[in-house]
Amino acid sequence: MKSVLKASGILLIFSLILFSGCKKGDPGPAGRDGTNGTNGTNGTNGTAGPAGPTGPAGPSGPAGPGGPAGPTGPTGPTGPAGEPGSANVIYSQWVKTNPWVVSTTSTGSGKKTFYFDITAAGVTQDILDKGVVMVYAKFVADPDGAGAKLLPATYYNNGGTDVEYRFQQSISLGKIRVICDIVPIGIPSTENQVRYVIIPGGVAGARMANYRQMSYEELCRTLQIPE
Repeated sequence: MKSVLKASGILLIFSLILFSGCKKGDPGPAGRDGTNGTNGTNGTNGTAGPAGPTGPAGPSGPAGPGGPAGPTGPTGPTGPAGEPGSANVIYSQWVKTNPWVVSTTSTGSGKKTFYFDITAAGVTQDILDKGVVMVYAKFVADPDGAGAKLLPATYYNNGGTDVEYRFQQSISLGKIRVICDIVPIGIPSTENQVRYVIIPGGVAGARMANYRQMSYEELCRTLQIPE
């Protein structure tokens, strides 16, 4: 027994001596990287956040090119006829009664007759049947003033009564004749002026309206005729 304990003690002493005599070695080289592990599964999407405020409007872009013209649409229905207006009224300019022509058919005793013809294409058969033709005159040295007078009219030169001028008109197809009977004798002035107004039957009230009772100025205003 004593020999066993002795041997164990010797062995312990020897181990201590051996351990204390050993020196720590240098670290060994790093080992190789291991292989990557498999990717994990994606997580669920989070909830959307609130919408941000609208930004300012950007500048307008340039206008694009015009498109081709579309097809013409169908013609619309014809509208109702309008009321006849004064646009259909025909009137002449003022013209001088030059030249006067001595009548060879009106040669009564105590007078002398002259006439002055005006070509008037507006005097049609329809006008003769349905319309109205009025002739106005401005007489030289008229004692009543320089205004226009509707024919027929009587005129005394310079206000005297010794010579009487009786003016009237004759209307025929395409022509207006101004006639002057002078009593007892004389010659009408070539400085007198005349004009005519033709009112077709289509103008509202052409035959019914009492145009002859209007003054020349009132007629011009009513039918929009320049004086």
